[in-house]
Amino acid sequence: MLAIRILENLLILYFGFYLMVELVLVLVFFRIWRRLPDSIPQPDLNPEYGITILVPAHNEAVTIADCVRLLLQTDYPNFEVIVINDGSSDNTLEQLQAAFHLEGIPCVWNDRLGAQEPRALFGSPIDSRLRVVDKPRGGKADALNAGLNFSRHQFICTLDADSILDAQALHQVIAPFRGLNGQKIVATGGALAVANGSRVTSNRFETEALPRNLWVLFQLIEYLRSFVVSRTALSRIGGLLIMSGAFTLFRRQVLLEAGGFLSPFNRHPYVQRVCRANMQTVCEDIEVVVRIRRFLREQGQPARIVYLPRPICWTEVPDQSVNLSRQRDRWHRGLLETLAMHRHLFFEPRYGTLGLVAMPYYLIFEASAPLVRVFTYTFVAFLLFTGLVNQGWLLMMMLTISLISALVMGLVTVRVERWSRNSSPVNLAALRYRSGLDWFWLLGLSILSDFTYAQIRLWWQLKGSWHFLRGNKSWGKFERKGFHA
Repeated sequence: MLAIRILENLLILYFGFYLMVELVLVLVFFRIWRRLPDSIPQPDLNPEYGITILVPAHNEAVTIADCVRLLLQTDYPNFEVIVINDGSSDNTLEQLQAAFHLEGIPCVWNDRLGAQEPRALFGSPIDSRLRVVDKPRGGKADALNAGLNFSRHQFICTLDADSILDAQALHQVIAPFRGLNGQKIVATGGALAVANGSRVTSNRFETEALPRNLWVLFQLIEYLRSFVVSRTALSRIGGLLIMSGAFTLFRRQVLLEAGGFLSPFNRHPYVQRVCRANMQTVCEDIEVVVRIRRFLREQGQPARIVYLPRPICWTEVPDQSVNLSRQRDRWHRGLLETLAMHRHLFFEPRYGTLGLVAMPYYLIFEASAPLVRVFTYTFVAFLLFTGLVNQGWLLMMMLTISLISALVMGLVTVRVERWSRNSSPVNLAALRYRSGLDWFWLLGLSILSDFTYAQIRLWWQLKGSWHFLRGNKSWGKFERKGFHA
């Protein structure tokens, strides 16, 4: 009985602390959100800060031409686009050649990181801002490092080939660097919006009404919770480790000094020292943020990561359970890999909020959460079966707590969307709902997702934990449908 009571108290302590942390994050988010201007500021057309956009592409024939075409229409005054064809077995390169009339140009290879040498380099007579690197298959991180070696500007923007940027996206992510404390910022990123069901018409991205696919709808809600509420708040308190690989802006010099992106071909001295035998990860976007923050702390330099809550990038998400399962499995493996790789940072005062806040938060409330929840479900089932607790009282308490939590998060989710509706045409396009009925449908799904989708995702994360222990490095890429459907 004593052991049971101890376990009860430990679980109460865990979930009580978890709810308290989540409440603090919500309050921090609302404080930030209330200070946002009602409309997007006018863009600064000063070309001082040049940006190189890196687009790694492996078998992206369905979306690559639309992605690049819209990128070249960005109204930022000083940028270039480098597409890295990473050994595609489909006609990705042919699609680019047909759309932009690519021509071979001299390839001067100055490898500062350790990446596979390209087979060819192409330019476009249609638009001199576009270059295409053709290289053997080496993985996304190796492709990014190859593109980084060819970059010319002082800022690097990484963008997935299935993502579409808003025309003013670069203005928004560069704005924090121009601010009063801009010298302390090393990376920025923006909120993602679900692009499924949208289309490109006459080189313009147009969103459709609320998606009908339940998997897509659950992700739409999830993206708003984790990519807007949680990440915005964590960014403010220095606890953010994850910036989406779909769209992030880095200082080029810092990225090079910290060793670029982690791949088996990387030979940078700092990467070799820090990562040692672990030279591969399935989520390079998580690992590179941790390593950059670690590197700068060791150099005694500031390292702020800024997350912008406005939806300024659209991305295609899995619309089938099998593909979504593989993606969430990989994301959880990637988090575990990064935490294990940089485990010496835990509770280490010299690393500031990185070691004392960010790493413990992601270990306790993200990486360990699936195991804790499964144990909790098993423990509660045992108590109910043995009659050691009042069944009616326990079930009512759990149902009440779950319902209140789901309802609060659901209201936050939809309320934020309604506020966004008044902010700008960009946000309005990202919201997807068009009527009051859609509004209530989204609210209902927000509550339902905690009882259905969240439990399914829990199983996928457990699989990711098991695959991490077995050393599984598979990617689980899903087939894109593009933006013409």
